[in-house]
Amino acid sequence: MNLNKDSLTYLKFFPENFDPGMYAGPIGLFGGGSEFVVSIRSALVQKLGALTYVGTGIVEGLCRNCDSGKLYS
Repeated sequence: MNLNKDSLTYLKFFPENFDPGMYAGPIGLFGGGSEFVVSIRSALVQKLGALTYVGTGIVEGLCRNCDSGKLYS
């Protein structure tokens, strides 16, 4: 995987200002051909309901302050 320099700079100087909780996590397999990806969709299912977490990741045209409200809607 090759992250461009601008993306790494953005992540270093503009950290998220919320606790991501279960927002993202690694998914993959260990073995000779190991491969892991980051899931940006997850859910915690309990007896009376479910909490879901979704996101779009870092995409072109991202407006950090505009998108943060979507996480809580």
